[in-house]
Amino acid sequence: MLNFSGEELMDKPVAVCHSDSPRGTSEISSANYPARDYGVKAGMFVRDAKDRCPHLEIVPYNFEAYEEAVSCDEAFLDVTESEVAGPELLVSEIRKEIFETTGCTASAVIAANMLMVRLATRTDKPNGQCYISPEKVDEYLLPLLIKTLRGIGHVLEQKLKKKGVQNCGQLRMFPKEALQRDFRTKTGEMLWNYSRGVDNRLVGVIQDGR
Repeated sequence: MLNFSGEELMDKPVAVCHSDSPRGTSEISSANYPARDYGVKAGMFVRDAKDRCPHLEIVPYNFEAYEEAVSCDEAFLDVTESEVAGPELLVSEIRKEIFETTGCTASAVIAANMLMVRLATRTDKPNGQCYISPEKVDEYLLPLLIKTLRGIGHVLEQKLKKKGVQNCGQLRMFPKEALQRDFRTKTGEMLWNYSRGVDNRLVGVIQDGR
């Protein structure tokens, strides 16, 4: 929490840092979406951030305003059994209640499973709502770069590129058996499923063990 009103900084590029010196080597802690559009990001020196965005607003830390050092800024909700007519209406009501209660905006993705929700998360931010219906899964996935898929790191991405695979549409050209042969059974099945938007994980409570 900061000693600035929301209206004062609305739509302006803003970053959190303890120093506002344009020549400083203090590191940016966090940046909002307008600032990120200029390439400003966490860990960047203030001087570099100011080079990219001269009108960047720097706001200081306010440690006394923090109640606890725990972050919870996203959640998966299974609304299959919801009595509200349509998932889009339900999500709109949830986002409205969040804003009325906290003054903070919330973005949301509606899709058939957690994989598709995660893939489309960037589409709805910072304050939007995105619905990927089952009929639109292929339209969304086919041009999607493979590096975007969960579980594909740099090494696996390079191996796939050597086979001419750069997006999900190209990945779908390979039979599951061929992927399992070349990348082992578990990884091959993951590639086959994820390129088709298949994710059988269930939404549930996650224990962090702390």
